[in-house]
Amino acid sequence: MCAERRTSARSRLVLTTVIAGAGLLLTACVGAPLVEVTEPATDAATGSVPTASGSAPASDPASPAPQARLRYLPAVGECLDSRKDRAAGPDSVVPCDEPHDDEVYATFELAPGGFPGADAAQQQADDGCRARFADFVGVPADASMLGWYSFAPDEPGWAIGDRRVACALWHPTDLVTGSLRGIAY
Repeated sequence: MCAERRTSARSRLVLTTVIAGAGLLLTACVGAPLVEVTEPATDAATGSVPTASGSAPASDPASPAPQARLRYLPAVGECLDSRKDRAAGPDSVVPCDEPHDDEVYATFELAPGGFPGADAAQQQADDGCRARFADFVGVPADASMLGWYSFAPDEPGWAIGDRRVACALWHPTDLVTGSLRGIAY
């Protein structure tokens, strides 16, 4: 094996990938480098380092890619206190019998398919929340003094299958203590 110094382009790509991924300099039996690597070869179209199969980018062990996760989405009946300059997340959930500003009244999923775009996803979420408002409150959204908003999926979430929407109510002038279910105003 030490006498064999010829390498095909595919062999060089495999060796380059192995060397770049491991951060090693591969040398032959006599110490002369088979492949001299200064930086891994990149695909001109994507800028990524191809793997031996050429089908997926090689990962950089020094900076692993973040794993996509489903976003936090509150459940129906959860009350949120977001007055404290924090996003509606798990730390903003409070018991509904304590003062709060928002209450989740519906959840549903958008139809599968390709990501429709941020504006279209938001519009679909809003339409679904508006349609579900009366079932929780007791009057249609346009006849109520309560405000509402939706948590719509974004493109990164859509890419991992997150089509979930949550709908939240809020009272425009007061904090609420207790649920707004069936309030009919």
